[in-house]
Amino acid sequence: MGAGLVATIVMSMMMLVKAKMGLMPELDPIQMLGNMTGGGRSVGWILHFAIGTVLWGLLYAAIFGAHIRGAWWRGAVFVTGAWMLMMVVVMPMAGAGLFGLAMGIAAPVMTLMMHLVFGVVLGATYGLLTRNPWKHYAGCRTDDKNRRAHKDSLAMGQADCAEVCCVQ
Repeated sequence: MGAGLVATIVMSMMMLVKAKMGLMPELDPIQMLGNMTGGGRSVGWILHFAIGTVLWGLLYAAIFGAHIRGAWWRGAVFVTGAWMLMMVVVMPMAGAGLFGLAMGIAAPVMTLMMHLVFGVVLGATYGLLTRNPWKHYAGCRTDDKNRRAHKDSLAMGQADCAEVCCVQ
């Protein structure tokens, strides 16, 4: 859920910047969610964070589990499905038509871009939160020299020590 929360915060910041810039004011997912539930903007924000953090965060973890390498692009692929669901279910329910085309062609394009950023952040954050930096593979040497090499490999941003300090 932590990765979902981080990604939802990033997406929320993008939505706030978009609103401050006056870009497509009719595209307001928070107001759409609030209107659909009859609860207004406060409920819309709560639902937005619940969907991004809990639903998409947990579903991503359930689908991809321990597949950590390349997690940022897996996030982008994953949210393409979430975006499609929004376009064919949520937008019509909110009265914006299929793909939100009642608001113009910019609506599906803008929402796709925002969802892709969400997905990249979701996947990358999930990868960082779930990696095990101390993982050694079968056949790894664990003497002091290789522990130092392993620590150096982490400092260089490598996901594990396989290429640097392990003998395969």
